[in-house]
Amino acid sequence: MKLLLRILMLPVAGVLLFVGLVLLIYVRAHFEHNRILQVQVESLATEVSHPEPTVILASRAQVTKSRGNGGNCFYFAGQVRRHNGISQVDVIKFYQNQPVELRFIRRGQFDGAIPDNLKLPTRWGLSSEMAQEKLYMVYTWAPNGFEDATFDLRCA
Repeated sequence: MKLLLRILMLPVAGVLLFVGLVLLIYVRAHFEHNRILQVQVESLATEVSHPEPTVILASRAQVTKSRGNGGNCFYFAGQVRRHNGISQVDVIKFYQNQPVELRFIRRGQFDGAIPDNLKLPTRWGLSSEMAQEKLYMVYTWAPNGFEDATFDLRCA
């Protein structure tokens, strides 16, 4: 009887090993795909030109998941810049043909639908006094809503 049980357990162990290997390959492939997507977003952000009188104050690249976004990941790369000497309208005009998005400081935080941990200037390492200055965020991002981010542990 024990010999029969051992013989029957071999196929079960083989199936479990096979399923585990398939899952490992699947998870690793998703992580690698998402890592490549993040690198593409970061390189796009570094290729963007900026208007002359603006100054970079902080930069960040991260993978994040926002509240209420249905399990999607955001692959984000951006900069916070000061635009003294140039109007907000001129900043918007400068970037209008570039593959980036802009957010300006309103009531002490960046406006728009961006991840919560990026809205406050203090989260960028800037002082609360700087939030009163003429600041804007220029960024590029890739939402992973059209792809499967389920197996990217950074989005868990």
